[in-house]
Amino acid sequence: MHDLFRKFAMRVSRLVGSGVTLILFIGLVLGTGWYYEFSGAWKTNTSLISTLTALLLLFFLQKSQNHSDKATHLKLDELVKAADDARDSVAAAEEQAERDMDDLKREQALALEKKLNEN
Repeated sequence: MHDLFRKFAMRVSRLVGSGVTLILFIGLVLGTGWYYEFSGAWKTNTSLISTLTALLLLFFLQKSQNHSDKATHLKLDELVKAADDARDSVAAAEEQAERDMDDLKREQALALEKKLNEN
C-alpha cells in the first residue's frame, strides 16, 4: 500500500510540477469563469475546489519529497562511511537536534581552517 501511494505521489508531483499543468489550470479557471459569467457561486465553488486541491497536492508533494530526502541521506551516509576519517555523528546528523548540528558545523569549519593553514 505504501509503495503504491509513493509511486502515485511521485507521478502526481512530476505532473503538477510542469508548466503545461499551470497553463491548463489557468485556462480551466478562466474558461469556467467565462462560461458561468464569473458569478458569485462560481467564485465560491472555484475557491473551495482550489483550496481542497492544494491541500491534497500538499500531501502528495510532501510524500515524494520525503522519499527523495531519505534516498539522498542514504547515499550521503554511504559516502561518509566510506571515508576513512568520517565521524559517525556526522553521518547521523539528520537525527540530531539543531543545536548539535550547529556544533558539528563549527567543528567542521575549524577542522577545514586548520587543514588549509597546514598547506
